Amino acid sequence: MVLGCVLGVPRVSTAQAPSPPLPAPAPPSPSPLASVSAPGPAPNPAAAAAELSPAEMAGRLRKLEEANQRIIEQYQAVTRQNAELAKTVSDLSRRLANAPPDPNAATAPTAPAGGAGAAMFGNDAGPADEEPPLTGGLTSPSSSTAPKKGRERLPLEGYYDQDYRERYGFVFRSKDEEYELRVNGLVQVDSRNYTQTKQSPVLDNFDIPRTRVYFSGRLTKPIEYQISFQRSTNSLDVLNAYLNFRYDERFQFRVGRFRAPYTYDWAKPSIWEFLQPERSPFASNFGPNRQVGFMGWGNLFENRLEYAAGMFDGPRNSYGDSNSAKDFMAFVDYRPFFQTESAFKFLSVGGSTDIGDENNPLSPAVLRTSTNATANGVNSGSGDAVDGIPFLAFNNNVRERGQRALWELHTTYFYKGLSVIGAWDSGFNDFSLTTAGARPVHLPVSGWNVAVGYLLTGETIEKRGLVEPLRPFDLRKGKFGPGAWELQARFSTLAVGRQVFTSGLADPNLWTNSIQMVDAGFNWYLNKNVKVYFDWEHVLFGQPVYFAPGPGLQRTSDLLWLRLQYYF
Repeated sequence: MVLGCVLGVPRVSTAQAPSPPLPAPAPPSPSPLASVSAPGPAPNPAAAAAELSPAEMAGRLRKLEEANQRIIEQYQAVTRQNAELAKTVSDLSRRLANAPPDPNAATAPTAPAGGAGAAMFGNDAGPADEEPPLTGGLTSPSSSTAPKKGRERLPLEGYYDQDYRERYGFVFRSKDEEYELRVNGLVQVDSRNYTQTKQSPVLDNFDIPRTRVYFSGRLTKPIEYQISFQRSTNSLDVLNAYLNFRYDERFQFRVGRFRAPYTYDWAKPSIWEFLQPERSPFASNFGPNRQVGFMGWGNLFENRLEYAAGMFDGPRNSYGDSNSAKDFMAFVDYRPFFQTESAFKFLSVGGSTDIGDENNPLSPAVLRTSTNATANGVNSGSGDAVDGIPFLAFNNNVRERGQRALWELHTTYFYKGLSVIGAWDSGFNDFSLTTAGARPVHLPVSGWNVAVGYLLTGETIEKRGLVEPLRPFDLRKGKFGPGAWELQARFSTLAVGRQVFTSGLADPNLWTNSIQMVDAGFNWYLNKNVKVYFDWEHVLFGQPVYFAPGPGLQRTSDLLWLRLQYYF
């Protein structure tokens, strides 16, 4: 209504008496309101008001409001265009002058208080997080803040995923499922008690061999990632750090640091899925652990065939390379009856290999019974030196130098509550003395193992994974349950060629080049997350080995091993 009065249109009110006659105005020039006003010279306002009926006055008022609205919209459009132009000019001038943003720059004008268009203009003022215009150099006299395009903020949903096939854990995911963050954790607490007394440096102890945190997910559905950290008995460091490109299940590409595809124990199951607390002695001492590299992998023939092949830096459990040569590793696992419903549906056979040229510091520097290979010496005082019995220590003047060619054949079988896993390993590593002119020693290594487990409480499995008890452990009334119970046993061997002694790589008076190991016990799954290992480990050394600085040598070792593990 205010705008109508300013433009010369009469304000009509039936509550007022007619005003005295006024002199007739000059003929009006064309205006935006010409289409809604009577043609010809404007009559006396009071007389015109007296001649209009209420219906005519209401119609004229409605047309005036519509015209007023159109003018407001045009004003808003011009204001926005002006602000956009001012921002463009300001950005250009800032780039030319390399000037910082001006916090005192003008902002977009606001609507006048009152009037028909005030509230509407206020609603169009733009989001609260608009950025001020950038000024400096050339500026526009009417610079103003332009409404910024809406930031692309995807709503998140959070939940706890209990489906192990979906990788489990705490999940934060965008509603379109393109972006995801999963958080998982692992903690293991050990009690190791050896029946032999006065051992050194190995001790009866309580320790935490692994504490891990995993951050994984995807950056759009085809691109997956994981960044994880581990505090072991030796150090705190990055565990995995990789990207996985998953555009097709038949071929995926992974790059970064991750478990290398050699030996079944390293390529397939995770540590919390094992029948025994640790991997077999061959895999623990000569397996690649995690390395930096890249590999292609996938599943073919309706998931009957799984394969992986890639190039890696070479040193075991490494974060970087120590020579220019790289290792080629490959893994294949074939399930011929996977698409049938026979008792052999989950039977698999396969193999893997690791081939390369090495020039690395020793890892392992010491072969041990029940802990992963490291570069730590016998008396280093670190966690693995305290935990596992050493049975072969390389001399201080030895380096891994020359060829490496290792291979493994494996088979697995799962049926109802039964697990059977077997592997046969062989090949050679080259080692050399660090003295000038020393030639590499071709050192053969071999071993095999068979592990068996059976769930007594009726659960069934298709592979080694998290076991979900039919009746989770609970002592509350009405919810009582025993959890799941699994018997387990494993026989394993590891042998190194006698050249390790005859070539001066190790001391034959302190060490042996072969062991046989028996594990037996049971696993108790309180629920899907919590597992307890009860394991007796008996080791028979090929010849007596270093026992302690004083007492002498030992031919056997017996360990009573209790591990509490929880994974979420």
